[in-house]
Amino acid sequence: MQWGDMHVLAAAAAVVVALVWVVRRKLARPDYARRPLERVPAHLAVVLQNGNEARADGIERVLHWAAEKDVPLVTLYHMAPGVLEALELRPPTRTQGGSSFETLFISSKDGRAAFNAAVQAAPQPADITEAYLDEQLVAFRGRPDPELMIVFGAARCVYGFPAWPISVTEMCFNTSLAQYSYNDFLHDLHHYADTKVIKGV
Repeated sequence: MQWGDMHVLAAAAAVVVALVWVVRRKLARPDYARRPLERVPAHLAVVLQNGNEARADGIERVLHWAAEKDVPLVTLYHMAPGVLEALELRPPTRTQGGSSFETLFISSKDGRAAFNAAVQAAPQPADITEAYLDEQLVAFRGRPDPELMIVFGAARCVYGFPAWPISVTEMCFNTSLAQYSYNDFLHDLHHYADTKVIKGV
């Protein structure tokens, strides 16, 4: 078998897997619009794997759903710097309840690269404290850590999203933003709302 043939077969298999996932997801889920939400995240992070997911219409749809459910802050993440800013998105400015709605744009340069730069900029190793890193790592300064992360991509990973603010973040993984429906969004919100956080003594 030639390399080209293997590539075609792999692509076809990926399409079949994605279609099966979509069908199973649609058939298995109830109508979440009929269920009241007990709580919503104060900060929602949305991770986009590649250029195919970075479409303005799909991203704006999720932003408006978040505002409708009174989520006040959404962070959009794409690995490549500048991709999200180039879309010239038009996010909402207020939530359904009338509070301010904020959208942040970050990329891989706000993750490991920013952490490494902060460490290298420290005058002495002893200066690398939690307070020092909080001052240097500005991506979420003054804002709560993400409580829910929705990831769009083929793999169950966060694609380089800054690691330090997501140690207790609830995560939901989806293969495609194009196939992501309002009911899917509500499912992820209910997954977050139903999750019980047990804190140590």
